[in-house]
Amino acid sequence: MEIRLTKTHNDVKEGSCSSSRPGSFGRERHVPQVTPDRHQATAANLKLRQEIRTATWNVRTLLQTGKLDNIKGEMDRLKINILGLSEVRWKGAGKIASSKHEFIYSGGLESERGVGIVLDQNLRKTVKGYWALSDRVLLVKIAGKPLDLNIIQVYAPTTCSSEEDIENFYEELETAKKQSLTEAATQVIPSLEWKAKQKWMTNEMLEMMNERRKAKGKSEKYKLQHKKVQEECNRAKENWINNKCKDIDLHQKLDPKTM
Repeated sequence: MEIRLTKTHNDVKEGSCSSSRPGSFGRERHVPQVTPDRHQATAANLKLRQEIRTATWNVRTLLQTGKLDNIKGEMDRLKINILGLSEVRWKGAGKIASSKHEFIYSGGLESERGVGIVLDQNLRKTVKGYWALSDRVLLVKIAGKPLDLNIIQVYAPTTCSSEEDIENFYEELETAKKQSLTEAATQVIPSLEWKAKQKWMTNEMLEMMNERRKAKGKSEKYKLQHKKVQEECNRAKENWINNKCKDIDLHQKLDPKTM
């Protein structure tokens, strides 16, 4: 995959363990509250040969009128395509689309922490979906060929944080990485092999499908058998993908140059 990522750094200093909580002004008029979850949408494909400029910025807070517009302006001035934000301090999760940008954010129940990703006019059209894991971890998926691009924005806890907070953060990060790896595995596997051979299917599943075929026309029996087939297919497919992911992970550990 020929993609060049150019990362720019900001001069914002790291914060201390104590935190001040600014007042909440101007935020509610932008977007309604939604529950953190995984969201999908149709998208165009990213041209992976183009150069993409990325940057991260600890903005301290977006709970100020006009702060998000200022960030978008700086993003345009520096010609940044993807900008990761931390300490957004917005509640809930969601996205705000404008004519030139799209802002996807993930927060908690309180106006603390929070992460977000701002995409420019071209990349906003390629967003396939996002997964808001917590107020510290956000995963955004961008459509591309031959592979999609998964972006994980995090706001890591400091050494002053509790052991529970630190453990939760790394668990959420591993979940995001596993989600990215799982979807990458399904793309790496040739589609012809997936459709024609379907290696995850077992003889037991074929027998269940045959029973379902015999029950066609018998409404209740067919529904019950169809449900069993779907559950078995989903379970077998998930196990097969997980095994592929383990193989990919093992290959990367044995040959770091492939990463």
